Amino acid sequence: MEKLLRYMPHFVFGVGIWTVANGLLHEVFVLLSPHAAHYDRNLLRLLVDGLVLLFCGTVLLFLFSGLKQKQKNATYIAIVCALFMLLYCALIWPFLKTWIMVLLHAFALGILFYSLTVKTKN
Repeated sequence: MEKLLRYMPHFVFGVGIWTVANGLLHEVFVLLSPHAAHYDRNLLRLLVDGLVLLFCGTVLLFLFSGLKQKQKNATYIAIVCALFMLLYCALIWPFLKTWIMVLLHAFALGILFYSLTVKTKN
């Protein structure tokens, strides 16, 4: 388990990369789709979906050094991001089954909670 905690910042960083990549791909494909022909509520909603992914993923990327230094605030922020991504995935589940996103963020959430409960040697 000590090894798992040692690589936790790297895993969370990887989840951030995955989330940002999905957000970028989402934005590109929305803008290339027929939805982009007219600026309306549907296009705006689709673009905001991509921004949610980009924002949460970017936050996870910026938390890397804080997680490496075992800062509690960085861990709390990462927990909030993972929780919100799981909530987002639950909201879009009827339209899009995002299994990998759910599994990655659920595992990150588990590791982050575990890191708060374990006393590690510095």
